[in-house]
Amino acid sequence: MRLTYTFILSLFATLLMLTSCEKVITLDLDNAGPAVVIDAGLSDQGEVQVVRVSKTYDFTQPNKFNGVSDASVVLTSSTGNVVNYTEVAPGIYNSPRIRGRSGVRYTLTVKLEGKTYIANSTMPDKVHIDSLSFKDYNFFGEKSRFVDVNYLDPRGAPNYYRYILRIKGQVEEDEVSEDRFNDGNQVANTIF
Repeated sequence: MRLTYTFILSLFATLLMLTSCEKVITLDLDNAGPAVVIDAGLSDQGEVQVVRVSKTYDFTQPNKFNGVSDASVVLTSSTGNVVNYTEVAPGIYNSPRIRGRSGVRYTLTVKLEGKTYIANSTMPDKVHIDSLSFKDYNFFGEKSRFVDVNYLDPRGAPNYYRYILRIKGQVEEDEVSEDRFNDGNQVANTIF
């Protein structure tokens, strides 16, 4: 009896899957004009800092970097330092080797096509990594090993973390997280 019930249920599920309907939905997306995108970062590593200046494409166009040339890119600090970036490829602007410092306010000014874009940020205090550890996970019967980053999150301030995992110099993972749920706690973030 149980075998018959299972067979009928399987047959019904198979028939349902074969007869399910499919409806094509066409999205009517308005074409928007290109918008300027400025992607910049500043680290305390004493290295060349990179600013990427590009423009967006319409939704239906290929998703590739659309670098914009001839921008003026300048970084100033609250300590009076001024750094001019140089275009090294379309839309890619490099600084000389510089080292950001905690507590210093930085202003990035980009002038492009008669418009000026300004961003301000203060580099937060560094959160020190206590240790790195490895953890094994089993995904779909396959064992994988991942890195855990262990640190104490400072209490009372919103913090955002970026983890860049490099293997033999090549970036394998580039992840971000925040401390909304672990403010002031000991943290072990797994880099998947």
